[in-house]
Amino acid sequence: MSPATQQRMQALIDSFPSLRQAGCRWQGDTCHGFVAQAKQLHNAYDRQAAAFICYVWNKYDAPKGLRFDFQAAIDAWDQPHVEALRAWLRDPWYA
Repeated sequence: MSPATQQRMQALIDSFPSLRQAGCRWQGDTCHGFVAQAKQLHNAYDRQAAAFICYVWNKYDAPKGLRFDFQAAIDAWDQPHVEALRAWLRDPWYA
């Protein structure tokens, strides 16, 4: 992974308040390190935010038990989390 992609993934993680507050970091060239951190997260905010990050990384290969569900995310998230998603939707990109 290029340093630019690494930075972009971390910026996306940091745009979600629950992931930023939990200290989640993007590690390496796969979603595995991030998923290991995400498994420590316990509520729907965190799980759906983590699932979205993995979706952006590889939308065709969601980690087991961490599939992004748009409706579940919108139902669970507060306004700052929804705004993080909206920012990505304005200029979508995939790693």
